[in-house]
Amino acid sequence: MFSSILEVSKFEGAMIKTVSGIRGQVKRALSAPPGAFRASFEDKIQISDIVFLRCWVSVDIPKFYTPVINLLTSDKTWSGMRTVAELRREKGETIPIKQDSLYKDIERQTKVSNHCGSPNLCRRTCRSKRNRKSRIRGRSSCT
Repeated sequence: MFSSILEVSKFEGAMIKTVSGIRGQVKRALSAPPGAFRASFEDKIQISDIVFLRCWVSVDIPKFYTPVINLLTSDKTWSGMRTVAELRREKGETIPIKQDSLYKDIERQTKVSNHCGSPNLCRRTCRSKRNRKSRIRGRSSCT
C-alpha cells in the first residue's frame, strides 16, 4: 500500500476498509520493511482480504488563457457558439430517437407449478430408504 515510512506517516489516522466491509484505521509506521504499518480493525481480517485506503489528492489544473481579439462581426453584434438545439432548429431536423432507449411493455409468461398433487400419496408410493427417513422426520421428499 505504501512504499516508505514518510508515506505511512502522512496517512496516520486514515480510515481503511477491506473488501468484505471490515473497517479499520492506520495506526503508525513500522521501521522494518519500508511502507509497513500497524493498523487496527473492527473484526479479525483474513490474509486473503484486500485492504483499501480511500484518499483524494488535490491536483493543480494549469491555467490557460487565450484573449479574444475581436468579438464583433461586421454588424457590430457578438454571436457566440450555437447550441445543438439552435443548429437543429435552423436545419429543420428533429431529435434522433434511439429504438433501444424507448420504453417497451414487459410480457411475462405465467408460471406453471410442477409439484406433486398430494404429499401423502408421494410418501406411500416412494419406497426409497431416504424417503423413510424423511417420513420419520415429518418431511416430504417430493415438493
